[in-house]
Amino acid sequence: MSNHFIEGINIHRVFKERVLITYREEHKELAEIWRSLDTKAQGTITMSGAFIALAFGFLRDSNFHGIQLLLLIFSLVFLILSVLFSVISLLVRSVISPPYGSVNDWAAVNILRDVEAEETDPLCLLYDNEITTWRDCIADTTIANQRKSQFLKISQILFAITLFMITIMTLSFTTT
Repeated sequence: MSNHFIEGINIHRVFKERVLITYREEHKELAEIWRSLDTKAQGTITMSGAFIALAFGFLRDSNFHGIQLLLLIFSLVFLILSVLFSVISLLVRSVISPPYGSVNDWAAVNILRDVEAEETDPLCLLYDNEITTWRDCIADTTIANQRKSQFLKISQILFAITLFMITIMTLSFTTT
């Protein structure tokens, strides 16, 4: 093998290693976003649940009529929908796994078995395989985070509208 070929292989390795490092870093960030969205969804469920219990208590113990009763019923519906959308956000789970040990082990065995040309660098082929897997994993996780975020956004908007309706309802009590 010529020195020029070996230098070319080393340059390819360095670039591919850098790509792999950035994919790993990006995946860590996406995983943190995933956890953050789950935490927000769980918090929305908890708060909505408390308000649902409060709303049912009002229905049972109070004498609502007219606009107050209508606001209370809409509040209950919106709170239940808020919980539903938060739960849907939590159910977004299926994504392509990152290329951890077993994937790389399988790829390494197959690459080493299949390498025939003397001027083919098996490490670069392994890196190519890992890069492809990371690319798919990152794309899939990004899409899943966007879906989770959309469901959570709807949930939180419904919760905010409910808070507004409860505020109006509460103010109507103090004026009557």
